[in-house]
Amino acid sequence: MPTLIRSERQTLRAIQEHRLLRCRRAGAAYTQISTVGVVYHSERADASLNLVTPHQGVAWTRGEDLKQGFKLLERRGRTPRLEYLRGLFPEAFSRQLVLYGLQHEAEAAVWLYSPIQGPFPAGESPFGRPVENGYLEGFNVEEVNTQRTLGIWLRMFRSAAYGVDIPSVDVQTVEALQQERVNGDSIFILGYYHNTPIAALQIVIGPKAAEIIEPAIIAPWSGMGFEEMMMAFAMQLLQMRNRETVYIVANNDTIGSRYLRLGFIQITQVVTYVQV
Repeated sequence: MPTLIRSERQTLRAIQEHRLLRCRRAGAAYTQISTVGVVYHSERADASLNLVTPHQGVAWTRGEDLKQGFKLLERRGRTPRLEYLRGLFPEAFSRQLVLYGLQHEAEAAVWLYSPIQGPFPAGESPFGRPVENGYLEGFNVEEVNTQRTLGIWLRMFRSAAYGVDIPSVDVQTVEALQQERVNGDSIFILGYYHNTPIAALQIVIGPKAAEIIEPAIIAPWSGMGFEEMMMAFAMQLLQMRNRETVYIVANNDTIGSRYLRLGFIQITQVVTYVQV
């Protein structure tokens, strides 16, 4: 593991804490077993809500603790899975996991907002920061502020994510998201092309950090610059809220250049291991 300066370690700890906070807000319980924590949701089997993770503040985990955590998930009908932020652990940690009988399953890049401040040469488009006053003809972005538009947001987000038109959404889910919005836990953003909703984005707010969930765009409009406009709008909202740590977990490496253009740098990876 490269040597981290104190501010970088604090940033990674803030991201680690924020990811755990998201699980708790979703209704998951957290149980500590010495050097690890077990996240478990009694109703939802989502992998992101049922996992073992190194307890906050530790730089290593005991094999026995991992076994106990995995057994706890197995007894509750969940797939044993370990998830951690690579930057918080030495390189030998992953090798030790293999000796424990675990297998690497996946990893996703974590991008931290760290814009280039300039000055920029006259006539050049700023690289490494959100475009100011970005504009694409016929495209408008707005923050959702009513339950009706939140229903539109949810339908759009699901339609874009699953690649099919979802004509309706359940009222209970909309009401739960509305409560998140009212509590200040999430911000929801809609993008319209000629008054037709085509894009949706969510920002999850925490005390120390904020996560931008990758924008969901209806397929025919994907890759045309609408994602960048959604992201730029999101950053403007976050700058007004003075969040120091803003990050994205990106599951697609091919869009890394987009985040670089918008002022993000790759700081670490979320790594997942499973039992062989």
